[in-house]
Amino acid sequence: MSTVPSDPVFASSVAVSLGDGQVHFAGISSSGQLWHRWRNNAGQWNDWTYLGAPPEGALNGPIAIANSGGQIHIVAIRNGTVYLRIYNGGWWGWENHGGPITGSVAVADRGGLIHIVGFGSPSPNVYMRWWNLSSWQGWEWLGCCLDDTLAVDNANALRYNTVGTPHVGVHVAAFSSQSAYIRCWDVYCLGSGWDYQGGPAYGGPAALTNTYGEVHLVVRSSLNLYHRWRAP
Repeated sequence: MSTVPSDPVFASSVAVSLGDGQVHFAGISSSGQLWHRWRNNAGQWNDWTYLGAPPEGALNGPIAIANSGGQIHIVAIRNGTVYLRIYNGGWWGWENHGGPITGSVAVADRGGLIHIVGFGSPSPNVYMRWWNLSSWQGWEWLGCCLDDTLAVDNANALRYNTVGTPHVGVHVAAFSSQSAYIRCWDVYCLGSGWDYQGGPAYGGPAALTNTYGEVHLVVRSSLNLYHRWRAP
């Protein structure tokens, strides 16, 4: 039986999430194992928690983390397959969500309403899988041709919205040839495609939020950060 190290050595992907007054870190160790650490509402840091790897073996791709409503969702990649670990009163086992997702991945959590986006094959296409509080929906193609970092936010999404326009309140950000784009399903979005947000010379990482319908996008250009926003 292998011994779980008490102090992980990270040599791969890391992710951070801020929600409900808490900060959560996730990281992949040099051996492909998932670890988690968090700071509570009182500002106290907890020790690293070892979450291991799926039964198929060590993780070797990017990860993403989101927390909301007392839940934590960590998405991790192994050989193009998406795996999910959930905390909801305790850590659940690994869930296999298929793929293939061959590039960046992002996850958003609105009190149990989950959206996962990733770059899939054939590249450079974007796909989204989501949980509507009753069942997981299959991977949905969001179009191409995009590259670089993804970001997703569903803070203004409608709970249990499964018909008609099921992604109202969801925003996805990506890049194409150093230009920024947003895909959304609200009334101000331009049809069903990706809305141009400026460029070229922009790139990841990206940060995105749409709380209360006020959308904010932060991107990078060289050594500078740029911010764009839309009022409700």
